[in-house]
Amino acid sequence: MLDIAFIRENPEKVIKAVQSKGLTFDVDNLLKIDEERRTMIQEVDVLRAEQNKVSVSIASLSGKE
Repeated sequence: MLDIAFIRENPEKVIKAVQSKGLTFDVDNLLKIDEERRTMIQEVDVLRAEQNKVSVSIASLSGKE
């Protein structure tokens, strides 16, 4: 199995290797889906950071009452 980072860095090599083995595989679609996945992970990280800030803020407000 190939590492996705290798595929990202060497899509032409992967396409040639797939073709030489007589297989059909859409490397471009894989890279598109991988980019979407990475974007979603970044969005989740931003939302988690925001949630953590709100949690700290709520905790500090609860302690002041």
